[in-house]
Amino acid sequence: MEKQVSIVLVDDHQLIIDGISSLLADIGYKVVGSAQSVRDAQITINEKDPDIVICDIHMPYQRGTDLVRWIKEHKPWIKVIVLSMCDDRTTISEVVAMGINAYLLKSQSIQNLQTAIERTIGGRFFISEEIADVLMSKVDADIARRMLTCREEEILRLILDELSNREIADKLFISERTVEAHRRNIYRKTSTTSIIGLMKWAVENNVVVL
Repeated sequence: MEKQVSIVLVDDHQLIIDGISSLLADIGYKVVGSAQSVRDAQITINEKDPDIVICDIHMPYQRGTDLVRWIKEHKPWIKVIVLSMCDDRTTISEVVAMGINAYLLKSQSIQNLQTAIERTIGGRFFISEEIADVLMSKVDADIARRMLTCREEEILRLILDELSNREIADKLFISERTVEAHRRNIYRKTSTTSIIGLMKWAVENNVVVL
């Protein structure tokens, strides 16, 4: 029998917790615990050891980023989805760099949250279009081109063709680890975190022809 995904919700508003819990139950997910502060969240996470933590960034006494950092340090196997009203580029970039698995705004639909959970479970990163727009770097096309090496631009084209790391490695006769390193550099240099973000960056900066 397939294991049911367990989720802990962390938000400083009980109404938000109750509402999301109800919505998640309707689509088949089990909320095993909740907390309204970082300290309580740490206790709950230790007790429940969930598959996923869905948390806000703005929390009382401590920032949600403190919780994300703690999870990644002490329980790195737990997936983290940030669900927040915060659309500040600096904050988003900070938590994305910590290794979260998804980021979306509270204003979005339960379908988007379900997609984020499904992709997270599948080991994929999810970020909404609105957040991708926030993260997009507005740089001059010539500067953008100089940001990427020839090999990185070549790999960028293949990423946008939706080839996997293994497929790219086979095509270019390099190791999968090398492809992954290039992929990380491409995301870092373009300040993007998803294929959608890369596509927008490439189009806006005329770096590749799609």
